Amino acid sequence: MKIDIGNITTRIAFTCAKFHNSIAILGESGAEKLPGKGAMLFKSNENPQPTYLQGAYISRDELEKLVTFVKSQPHDLNRKFVIPEMDISQFSAIVDNTGELLHSNKKELAEIIRWMLGRKSVSKMQIMQEFKMGNRADAILDSLYSMNLITDRNAKQPRTVLPNSIGEVSDDVISFLQANDISEEDITEILESKT
Repeated sequence: MKIDIGNITTRIAFTCAKFHNSIAILGESGAEKLPGKGAMLFKSNENPQPTYLQGAYISRDELEKLVTFVKSQPHDLNRKFVIPEMDISQFSAIVDNTGELLHSNKKELAEIIRWMLGRKSVSKMQIMQEFKMGNRADAILDSLYSMNLITDRNAKQPRTVLPNSIGEVSDDVISFLQANDISEEDITEILESKT
């Protein structure tokens, strides 16, 4: 049986086992090369060329905990398509890994800041390669900019790392790094050996 996908203008493809599957979804190959864990190719009328996107990845454990939580909520069988309201604090108490996950992201950001402070400039591609990540690097660059650690976007050029000494790093950033086991002495040493 042949399926006509010509009238479906917006398409998303996640990792495919074979290039034939990618052709069936997007009309061209490419999705078979995606790394997985939320990586996708997006195609629409406005974006006729497939655009690489990084979606939020939810592990199997997190998904099982979320489904268990939703199933444990009281629901009306006559309104089966209504998702029960969730109190976020209640969900956080049930899914105890959320705090751990946030902590690991903070640790990751602290490690990226430590690495970046030892450089004169930084780019999205460098972060992606150094920390083995996808388009999350964009959000990280935005965070670094909001912390006044790098310059604003300048076309596709690497961004200049602003602090050259410990005095140019804000107290908030220093406190954040110290909370993630990076001492003020470490920061000073990194800045002095900037390459």
